[in-house]
Amino acid sequence: MSTGLLFIRGGQYGRLLDELEGCVEMGIRVLIPSSEVTTSAHQLPISHLAPHHPPTLGPGHSFLAARKAHYAQLEQPFEESRELIERCRAAFAGLFLKFKLECPAFRTPTSVFRLPLLSLYFLVPRSSLEAFRKIFQQVSLKESARLLLTGPWPPYNFV
Repeated sequence: MSTGLLFIRGGQYGRLLDELEGCVEMGIRVLIPSSEVTTSAHQLPISHLAPHHPPTLGPGHSFLAARKAHYAQLEQPFEESRELIERCRAAFAGLFLKFKLECPAFRTPTSVFRLPLLSLYFLVPRSSLEAFRKIFQQVSLKESARLLLTGPWPPYNFV
């Protein structure tokens, strides 16, 4: 079975390996400061989040509206971070080939991290590593969010 897949998709895999040749993955973890995060939705009762609807719409509609508001509240810190993400992408322009963003859907009371955490991944040619690190130093001094640089790693997020 494995050899069949290699035969069928060998060209695709070869192109991907060529694209990754000489590149590494650099990661930036973004811890959003608590001043930018509003009261967590998991701390609010669902009834608090539900908009008031006429009783004719029924309990199912009210429940779904409350869930929608609940998840919108959980995503709010990540929406507020879009500008920061774009500033990072712009600062590293020309130093990376691909970019990937990972933001967990929500935090629960049992989550390890109390602050929202974003992960930015960059596919960087080895020849650009030093410049990437220097730009990171400058960017991290300007931002209110705490930025943590990781890497270089094999390009796990780009295969």
